[in-house]
Amino acid sequence: MNTPEVMALPVCASSQVTLELAGAQNSYQPKDKPKLALTVHNSSAANCRVDLGRTASAITVTASNGERIWSSGDCPSDRSGNWVQIPANGSLTETFTWDRSRSKQQCATADPAPAPAGNYLVVADLTGLSGGQVSARSSIRLES
Repeated sequence: MNTPEVMALPVCASSQVTLELAGAQNSYQPKDKPKLALTVHNSSAANCRVDLGRTASAITVTASNGERIWSSGDCPSDRSGNWVQIPANGSLTETFTWDRSRSKQQCATADPAPAPAGNYLVVADLTGLSGGQVSARSSIRLES
């Protein structure tokens, strides 16, 4: 991460990167914290780098009614870049854990109640790539 070797690599092009987002399981019991795996695939023949820092990559959870519940990019305590190497014709996976809390953009006060049982759309966005952003979607269910 952010090593001279990684920083010397070219930034990955959006045309050569795909994302895959998956929950560790499809449904979670009330005490479980959903774990989400974001895999970045590089289809090019050369190593490149992506920024997985909280200002360049985000996981956003939205309720089935369209209400935005939480995002890893809301009010991050660390706003620095987290540049990592994606190997040629390879991939890298990062895991996020959601504690069922709610968040608001720009550090606004969020509803303190945890997210209720229901179905949720989870979207991963990766910006800062040469050529634009790439996204992936998945869904999870919180049980009551």
